[in-house]
Amino acid sequence: MHIEINTSNFTYSDSLESHVYESIDRTFGRYADHVTRVEIHLADLNGDMKSGPDDKRCLIEARPAGLNPLVVEDRNSDFYEAVANATDKMRTVLEKRLAHERRPV
Repeated sequence: MHIEINTSNFTYSDSLESHVYESIDRTFGRYADHVTRVEIHLADLNGDMKSGPDDKRCLIEARPAGLNPLVVEDRNSDFYEAVANATDKMRTVLEKRLAHERRPV
């Protein structure tokens, strides 16, 4: 599984990077054989100079093998919370999609 992290409008820290990788590992660890690629897009919608409610965005795109990509997004006032919430959303979406695809027709 290939993991790619994209950022815009803020200074990315090693601590946040570690949090992203830990969250992705926790979410996709058991699905690593079913997901070929995960892209994480982190953005500060107001830029580094301003702060505000829900201005930190985490968008996650997962590409399950042989299926259409899945996308979830979370906005929060904190990147760590946005990442945690988005990975939880992706876990739910991914579990439903893979369970649906395994059903006999």
